[in-house]
Amino acid sequence: IGSDGMLFTMDNEPAFFHMKNTTIPLDIVYFDSSGVALKIDEMEPTTGKSNCIELCAYVLELPKGACTKLGINAGSQLEITGGNAKDE
Repeated sequence: IGSDGMLFTMDNEPAFFHMKNTTIPLDIVYFDSSGVALKIDEMEPTTGKSNCIELCAYVLELPKGACTKLGINAGSQLEITGGNAKDE
């Protein structure tokens, strides 16, 4: 499991994700404005749907199983540093 993922900023609103045209399984982590993980969903390719009804400031997509490997769970703290952002 690699450590690459995508971080989305959500403007403190409920978040909804749908796996349309996504061919790999993902872990979706929802964070509040203080960076505390609210919920983690395991999503399956093309059919997965997920939502977090609480207000979300960030959503992190990782390869499925990465949360378990990295010890990320509800209550984990997100820390954003000057990483290696890539445009693809």
